[in-house]
Amino acid sequence: LTPQEIGCVEEKNTWKIRWFPNRFPAVELKGNSKIKTKNNFLKEGNAYGMHEIIAETRDHKKQLSDLSIGHIKELLDVYALRIKTLSKLKGIKYVAVFKNQGPLAGTSLIHAHTQVAALSLLPEEVMNEVKAAKKSRKCPYCSIIKLESKSKRKIIENESIVAFAPFASRFNFEAWLFPKRHVKNITDMHDNEMHDMASALKKILLKLKKINASYNFFLHYAPQGNDLHFHIEITPRLGKFGGFEYSTGATINSVMPEDAARFYRGR
Repeated sequence: LTPQEIGCVEEKNTWKIRWFPNRFPAVELKGNSKIKTKNNFLKEGNAYGMHEIIAETRDHKKQLSDLSIGHIKELLDVYALRIKTLSKLKGIKYVAVFKNQGPLAGTSLIHAHTQVAALSLLPEEVMNEVKAAKKSRKCPYCSIIKLESKSKRKIIENESIVAFAPFASRFNFEAWLFPKRHVKNITDMHDNEMHDMASALKKILLKLKKINASYNFFLHYAPQGNDLHFHIEITPRLGKFGGFEYSTGATINSVMPEDAARFYRGR
């Protein structure tokens, strides 16, 4: 019932993970990829790009947290493949990889899946991180990783990955996962780092499953020609934004990051 398959990871003569075009795409390879500015204020352009769905498993009853670490590692490998492949398309400047899980996170399909959107523009959130990082003589995220690996906000640390609840968390139980090694993109990560990332991701998602939390997660990597420490941000959707958040840009978070980290650690 899906659009024609683009590719898959096979297992025992059938698919284990597969990806295909989104039937209701936000962007399409139609029109011009260029964005124009009129009257110094108004920007406009076609919703140009490619929008794909990655079915994470054949099993309709399983969610990402239920899959094995090895299976999640293979999914991360697919993320890297789609970023690498779609980045080569003419007019594409960034490939957004994100997951919506649960009704409060904007999901419309129950079957476990990730979305990939190749865009003709650079996301503002990513560029804000790039610009902030440029203000430091060396990577600020590398320094933050060292700081948080010794703080009460640390969630998980293994051989190559550190996960922590960010100091100024925007969401209840927000978590960030970083490779210790400075890599600009998931496409630069080694197999052992992918495995360690999959292990840390599974542990965090299992905790969110226990409290039935809707969540989003997304990948942030360095656009071509820029430097940014690759990471994954997990944003649980246990609270709702109201007038205060929308009118001020500030967030009311009722869960301290130290308490969030303690919840994830189980102590």
